[in-house]
Amino acid sequence: MSFVEECIQDSLPIWEQCLNSPFLQKLENGKYTITMKFTDGEAEGMFRVSPATDDSNPKTGDNFALHSWTALLFVSLTGIIGAGYAFRKKLWK
Repeated sequence: MSFVEECIQDSLPIWEQCLNSPFLQKLENGKYTITMKFTDGEAEGMFRVSPATDDSNPKTGDNFALHSWTALLFVSLTGIIGAGYAFRKKLWK
């Protein structure tokens, strides 16, 4: 791991602690810049506050319409049963 990568890894807990602070939890939606000041310099980063969304059920692209397929199944079964009944009635004549 390079020196820069090690510095980034070491500073991640500090950034996470700052971003989870009660003050930042109360910010309005929008784009913000944060500056961390250290004894040997500073680091600046940008973040965006977005409205909370319910991601518990992600969209999968599956637009399966169960009621349409159920109706098609019902119509198909009715047609098969009706054709079978008519065929059987014709045989017995």
